[in-house]
Amino acid sequence: VILHLDMDAFFAQVEHERLDIARDIPLAVQQWDGLIAVNYPARAAGVKRMMSAADALKACPQIVLARVGTQLIHEVGKEAKEAGKDMDRDTAKIDLERYREASRRVFGVLERECGVGSIVEKAGLDEAYIDCTAACLMDLDACSGLIGELPPDTVLAGSGGACDMWAHGRSGLLLRAGCLVAARLRAALLRDLKF
Repeated sequence: VILHLDMDAFFAQVEHERLDIARDIPLAVQQWDGLIAVNYPARAAGVKRMMSAADALKACPQIVLARVGTQLIHEVGKEAKEAGKDMDRDTAKIDLERYREASRRVFGVLERECGVGSIVEKAGLDEAYIDCTAACLMDLDACSGLIGELPPDTVLAGSGGACDMWAHGRSGLLLRAGCLVAARLRAALLRDLKF
């Protein structure tokens, strides 16, 4: 059973926590003059990725624009500085360390929560493929094959719509167990990191 984890608007989630901003406040992450991550409240106001900061402020005047950190090129290796008006692409470079650090915390939770025998393969700062077959088999053995109800927001990618997992025997049970492992991972990330 392979899970695909891709955290939605990850950079925006990191900034919500870093800046202690409520999740219902429109927020976007700005790199130079463009937006690279946009949360759902900002999307609802018409703000989109790759939009300019000026256009985002026109669409949503109350939006919080969190800037990606930068370093002056001659100061690489020193502590990152918040982007400012004297920073530009010719004199500075982007510093993603705050997002890398948050990613390390995410993968720490995933590795801890997946259990023995699971394999977590990093595909990006906010993306992973997780072979959770061992955890699913342990869950099935622990409950004698009786798996509880799935969370209401469960989506089975590639199932082509409604999927009767009970009709597929042991593989259906493994799929159902995988959905529950995914739900536990989501709950752990929210509980431990607020992501």
